[in-house]
Amino acid sequence: MPDIPDIGFLLTLKPEEAIKYFQKKGYTFSWDWKDTWQEANSKAFTVAKGMRLDIIQDIQNGVDKALNDGTTYEDFKRELKPILKSDGWWGKVAAKDVPGYNTENGGDPNKEVQLGSPRRLETIYRTNIRTSVAVGRYKDQIDQSDERPYWMWVQVDRPNKRPMHAKLNGMVLRWDDPFWDTCYPPNGFGCECHIRALTKAEVKDMGLKVISGDAISFTPDPSWDYNPGKEFYYPDLNKYDYDVAKQWVKGGLTGKDFKGFMDQEVNGNFPVAVLDQEYQDLIGAKTKVVNFSDESRDKNITNHPELTINDYINLPTSISDANVIIQKGDQNLIFIKKDNKIYFSVIKSTESGDELYLTSFRLSNEKDMKNEMGKGSVIKNDL
Repeated sequence: MPDIPDIGFLLTLKPEEAIKYFQKKGYTFSWDWKDTWQEANSKAFTVAKGMRLDIIQDIQNGVDKALNDGTTYEDFKRELKPILKSDGWWGKVAAKDVPGYNTENGGDPNKEVQLGSPRRLETIYRTNIRTSVAVGRYKDQIDQSDERPYWMWVQVDRPNKRPMHAKLNGMVLRWDDPFWDTCYPPNGFGCECHIRALTKAEVKDMGLKVISGDAISFTPDPSWDYNPGKEFYYPDLNKYDYDVAKQWVKGGLTGKDFKGFMDQEVNGNFPVAVLDQEYQDLIGAKTKVVNFSDESRDKNITNHPELTINDYINLPTSISDANVIIQKGDQNLIFIKKDNKIYFSVIKSTESGDELYLTSFRLSNEKDMKNEMGKGSVIKNDL
């Protein structure tokens, strides 16, 4: 199979943001790419039917190397194929023999499914590099939006162009048009379109007309209606087993994303802990995920400046390995003795019980803990 010229061209640009973006991706697991694509692909490296962490790691390392070194698809395939074969992730196997299979997500256990193959490696190679480069381009274009506020859709000239995308070729919208929230390319597997930022003078000299996204009839491929450079998605961890979700959260907290969140550079909800089924039943929760909102983060940073980033990184165990849990209304007060310290967390449940949020986190002491135990209902105490 020949090299892929458009990928080679994009890699020569090597935007630092694209490389940083790919390197800070976490991990997620998917039986079917549609399970996690839109909500996770902009953050987490996803490979359908890649349920083992070592397989995900090997594939990610291969794509990461391709992004940094400008590796061609042939080099990528030649280096990764023997590794995946040794991992046991190659060829066709019965669904029941794939790690992570169950009757709920896999269907017929005897159905033959495709694991690694040259075609799948090409899709992984193309898709992850294109979305990573798109993020770098988007951030660079946002930074230049004062000087170059007009964005033109460009479709690569090739024999098998998509007719719907071809209709957009040469279209110009302002950078802040809502159209880009859901239609910034790539907009499907194999999409080679990209955006070129223009100055007002360039728009005039090229004889182009600036239009509004409201006038455009365009539908991205299923699950591609998002902007990888703008969105900050997380997978729905409730879809995954406790051990898998726990690993994902742990990886997220030790990466650059969480540092950016704690540096108040990124806003939203950040998953900081997951609870096993026994814990959920104990506190009456319908979700295993504990989120930390940017609002609570800001308050916590102001009220408890003594906490270090390492204290926050240890939140998964500070919550899941609680020594004492006290219920007070819709709140769960959690204490844990760790490293000669006592940490205190407050988890609040929404009225429906479908969501859990960390609302406070700080250091505590024996007196404070005993005082709180006298105010609420102690549902766990293993001290």
